[in-house]
Amino acid sequence: MDAPFLYQEKENVVWSLRQVLSFVKTLEQLNCLDDFLVAAEKKGLDVEIPKETINYAKMYLFDAGYHKTSSDAKKYISSGIGATCRERGGPPGPI
Repeated sequence: MDAPFLYQEKENVVWSLRQVLSFVKTLEQLNCLDDFLVAAEKKGLDVEIPKETINYAKMYLFDAGYHKTSSDAKKYISSGIGATCRERGGPPGPI
């Protein structure tokens, strides 16, 4: 491969949760997740996640009872994620 395929269309790309998590797993396996996140933050890159997806994740953790055994799960379930949450002192996003 000489260069990556770079997306050129005007519309944003839609990935399934499986695709996103597969990408994150790949970064972890390559031991470059932290470097990737630091570089992305320096560029000011964010990912917009629909509220339905966030609420599904919260309900999944809650229904499975993870809030009873994990303080991280409890933080996600009990607070917002995003700018308003950061202003209130809540978690800035995934831990």
